[in-house]
Formats: sequence, structure tokens, C-alpha cells
Amino acid sequence: MRKKIILTITFVLCSLMPYAQVHNISKCINSSDGLSNNFVNAIAIDGQGYVWAATESGVNRIAGKICQPVVTNEIVSGQYISSLYWHEPSGLMPSTIPQKARQRF
Repeated sequence: MRKKIILTITFVLCSLMPYAQVHNISKCINSSDGLSNNFVNAIAIDGQGYVWAATESGVNRIAGKICQPVVTNEIVSGQYISSLYWHEPSGLMPSTIPQKARQRF
């Protein structure tokens, strides 16, 4: 009787294992999907699950299959965005390098 219970539990657990597998679905997003440039410098994820991508042409917010360019202020425009950080109280924080300094590299 005990052997039968152990075999039943083992069978049930083994039959549930395929449902526990993680399926990663990824998609390549480019300028035809709305990305402002195909070269991405930095990526950040905010608290709501949006993906932020910094390109050579600006910052983009990606929500699933929807990609929207974000209007940046004068401080960021004309500069190379080298990295993005998400800070909960402040929001998205870009780290920039002036274009002239970037040309030296």
C-alpha cells in the first residue's frame, strides 16, 4: 500500500514538471518597430516593468510590442547617453557624455 502511494505521488510530480518550465520569448526591436535608432547604448527597467532604451538618437520607452521615443530636455539632447539608471523616487536618470568628448575615444 505504501509503495502504491509513493508511486502515485512520484507519477503526479513527474507529470507536472513540464508545466514548471520557463519559456523565454524574446523579440528583436529595431527602427521599423519605432525605436529611434538601431544602436542601443543602454537599457534600464523601471518599477512598472517598462524597458527604457537609450540610443544615439534619444531615449525610448518599450512596453511589450509598443516602442515610443521620449522627448528629452535640453540638458540631454545633443549628448551621448552612456548609461541609464532607474531610481524609484527620481525616475529615469541618464548618464551623458558630451559629443565632443566622445569623439576623442
